Amino acid sequence: SFDTASFASKLASNAAIESVSVEKKFPDQILVKITERKPVCCSLVVADGRTVPIQIDKSGVIFSVGSNLATSNMPLITGIELSTIHEGMRIPSKYRSLLVQIQEIMESNPVYFNALSEIRVIPTDYDSYELMLYPMQSKTRFLVDRNFNEQTLQYMMVILDVIKTIENKVFEVDMRYGTVSYKIVEG
Repeated sequence: SFDTASFASKLASNAAIESVSVEKKFPDQILVKITERKPVCCSLVVADGRTVPIQIDKSGVIFSVGSNLATSNMPLITGIELSTIHEGMRIPSKYRSLLVQIQEIMESNPVYFNALSEIRVIPTDYDSYELMLYPMQSKTRFLVDRNFNEQTLQYMMVILDVIKTIENKVFEVDMRYGTVSYKIVEG
């Protein structure tokens, strides 16, 4: 008389669960298979007048709000615009391509995220965005377009090495549109 569909539905309502299957096995067993959500990134958002950490999976589902986050090799994304926040909700679709790009880098070479302290989303016209990358142990920030991939991070590392040898007053490098320009601190 055990209702497997009802039980699976109750489990699936937990935002931390990506998928669940429940089946009866003759004569007296219930088999439950649960796949937990895996974070692609964490973020800081403002909710009820205070800043809270969240975790987001590859599909854009927020599944952890306000809890202590373990962030080893997981990038910090800031600037995502959310009007409300609760576990189980999805971030706006315009940001999902960024999550796919981050997931691809995490699968191929996650060590790159050890070199970044923050990825800031900067809204632009026409419901789009650009990214500002903040490398660890550097005062130089990098402005890049939406095409965020491993080559972007490799290029950033090379530019950081070049900046260290020629000019230590560079505070911003613009890598958008296939060219590189930089701004230096005056005085």
